[in-house]
Amino acid sequence: MGKKEKFDLSNSQKLLLLFQLLNRKKSDGNVCGSITIKQKIDTDKLEKSINKFIENNDSVRTRICFTLLGFKQYFAEYEPIKVEVIEVESEQDVKDIEDKINHEVFSMIEKTLYKIKIFKFKDGTGGFIGCMHHIICDAWTIGLTINEILSYYTESGIEYPRYSYAEYVKSEKQYLKSNRIKNDKKYWDNLVKNDLPPAAIVEGDLNIEDKARKCGNNIYCIEKSTINKINEYCNKIKISQCSFITGVYSLYIGKRANLNKFILDVILSNRSNYKEKNTIGLFAKTAGTVAKIENTSFEKYILEINKELSKTYKHYKYSTSKILKKVHKLEPKRKRLSKIWFSFQNAKADTKSINFPYTTRWTPLETTYLYDMLIELYDLNNDGSLNIIYYYLLSKYSKKRIDEIHNGICSIINQVIENNNINIEDIIIDENSLAMNS
Repeated sequence: MGKKEKFDLSNSQKLLLLFQLLNRKKSDGNVCGSITIKQKIDTDKLEKSINKFIENNDSVRTRICFTLLGFKQYFAEYEPIKVEVIEVESEQDVKDIEDKINHEVFSMIEKTLYKIKIFKFKDGTGGFIGCMHHIICDAWTIGLTINEILSYYTESGIEYPRYSYAEYVKSEKQYLKSNRIKNDKKYWDNLVKNDLPPAAIVEGDLNIEDKARKCGNNIYCIEKSTINKINEYCNKIKISQCSFITGVYSLYIGKRANLNKFILDVILSNRSNYKEKNTIGLFAKTAGTVAKIENTSFEKYILEINKELSKTYKHYKYSTSKILKKVHKLEPKRKRLSKIWFSFQNAKADTKSINFPYTTRWTPLETTYLYDMLIELYDLNNDGSLNIIYYYLLSKYSKKRIDEIHNGICSIINQVIENNNINIEDIIIDENSLAMNS
């Protein structure tokens, strides 16, 4: 593909670019983490694997440019890169390098939108640290990146297809000309009409003025044995794990805020076909889903949540900015559907094809301008457990308050998996007892 062949930005890319240009000194758009290989590494071989990944995926080589028709993107021709190898003594050294890279703000116009470094411990083990701007990646992309680089490194023999992100951009343009957009517009117009449901909210315990909007993070893990019980229940009533977890959090929010109906912002990465599921790039976007808390059984309630999520997935292609414009018109002080964002990330490492032990780590965010709380759930290591990160405004929530919220979530989960027929009104939220499975 020629360097000068230019494409539109996807709707999600447009929003992220606008945010970054309005916050030029902020690194909130960075997605950073590290892979540690638990055996001696060959740094030359690892560098070649990284280069092969960059060569194979054009969106990694994305350049944003400004033309007379506005912002566009093109894919730079592949050129081999020299990856810096850093000698380290401890995991803390790796974390320090991650933090430094994660705080470096990308220059968005005509510049590389990724950074990568190899690290090596004194015993010969090591790995690499990667950072991409969110405009060229999402959580699913992280999983694809890990699998592809490590597969090349271990010489698994897997051939990874070359799918261009340009195809997704073109599909969005086709969508704008299709009849589907009319149906999607009608759905969202009905959802955000005059009786717009209130936003999901979880009360904090602090009220501190902080224009920098710094955020903290609490990380928990629900153990494999509990997740197995959840999956067993989900399979029995034919819903996804995502629907179950979304329903549990919605139930907590509704009971705590005394809301019978509200909107929760969910981050979707609905790659609709095989090609999209194997393409590096940004497919994720936010969309609202409605939760209704009624006096019924948990099973009926969770099936309704599953139905609402299915509607959200069905109509998710519609422009988020257009939805928010309508919301803002109805409620001028409301800049988003919800102050709480929920992200269920289903990307997993390919532990079958990669024949050596390794671990992954996300680099936590430190500031947020888009939400009061972001809840991310993932099993990137593919070990059957479920990791949960709460990002929260330090001006609104204390670490203790987040502990209480998570205890409450786990108390709901424990009651439901012990009694599948429990009624909503009989579920008791216990925020004080230490969560059994966190």
